[in-house]
Amino acid sequence: IEKIVRGIGIEFVKTVDPYNIGELLHAVNESFKVDGPAVIISSRECAILRDAKEKKAGRHVVYAVNVEKCTGCQKCVEDFACPAISLSGGKATIDPDQCDGCGVCAERYVCPFQAIEVA
Repeated sequence: IEKIVRGIGIEFVKTVDPYNIGELLHAVNESFKVDGPAVIISSRECAILRDAKEKKAGRHVVYAVNVEKCTGCQKCVEDFACPAISLSGGKATIDPDQCDGCGVCAERYVCPFQAIEVA
């Protein structure tokens, strides 16, 4: 995709890992400074396929909320909108059956209190 985009004359082309929120935000902020079109390509293996392979290999990682760190701010539920994360008793909780182990929720951009950790 990158070669095609460059081939049609687009100078600002960045390929990022969409699970790396910091890298993605940096690329978006850079793109706003460009005079002309900018293209950001998100490239990563499908989470569902990766999850299936990890489970089959016995390496499935699940995340959980550390209730001592969780303030109940709801940022993870409202801003991130992961189907595995919900509220219970005023605190976030992660359904291990729904969690695909991507780890994005554990980044500080999702939880400013770093309450989401590997289970």
